[in-house]
Amino acid sequence: RDDVAQATEKDEILLSSEKSHVDQMQELKFYQETPYAIIVNAIDECLSPKEAAGLATLFTEMLSGPDLPIIHLIFTSRPGAHIRATM
Repeated sequence: RDDVAQATEKDEILLSSEKSHVDQMQELKFYQETPYAIIVNAIDECLSPKEAAGLATLFTEMLSGPDLPIIHLIFTSRPGAHIRATM
């Protein structure tokens, strides 16, 4: 929470629709040493198939790398071909 608060204090429009999802993810990278999990529940119910696949791709690209801690990404969804293809 402190990381999010600091990021939004630095950039007041960070969480607004004026920022792209990619820009938001880049600015909200959390730098901590403890492994943690991000859970995205029912991804198929809130987004179109194309948007759901894009969000899953965005998370996996932005939150992987040797300079980041261990991050577990958990997506829940109905079994759809577009979700399986992305994962």
